[in-house]
Amino acid sequence: MKTSLRSLLLPVLFSVSLQAQALPWAELDEETRAVLAPFQEQWGGMNEEQQRKLQLGASRWLALDEDGRRQAETQLRRWKQLDGTQQTAIRERFRKFSRLDSATQAKVRRNFRRFKALPVDVRRKLKQDWKNLTPEQRRMKLKKLKIRKQIKDR
Repeated sequence: MKTSLRSLLLPVLFSVSLQAQALPWAELDEETRAVLAPFQEQWGGMNEEQQRKLQLGASRWLALDEDGRRQAETQLRRWKQLDGTQQTAIRERFRKFSRLDSATQAKVRRNFRRFKALPVDVRRKLKQDWKNLTPEQRRMKLKKLKIRKQIKDR
């Protein structure tokens, strides 16, 4: 469990915003120290930003119920199965999403929920159809969808 927990928290060092307070190891509460135990030896040598990110990750982990922790571990296993190129692409999409304004982020989330609500076979077909399009065909399809939405919104 320590290895998977450590692996789960490492991405936090690179992708989560700073919110928690950095403290000397002895001043962390007992639960946080238990979660961050794999990092105890390195703690004093970490910069403040790394400590804060790890603390935030530990807080998020502690806030999860058993189902949430199982989901996180499943996602971690999936992440580890991706090659470096795939991980880099996901990180870049996350960065782009993070730069969007809140209204656009909400729209993306709504559309994602709508997509996930579709039956699995329909989602699979839509994904395959999209993959089979050339970049030019994709641009045209997006353009048509945008025009349809503008007409609908009138």
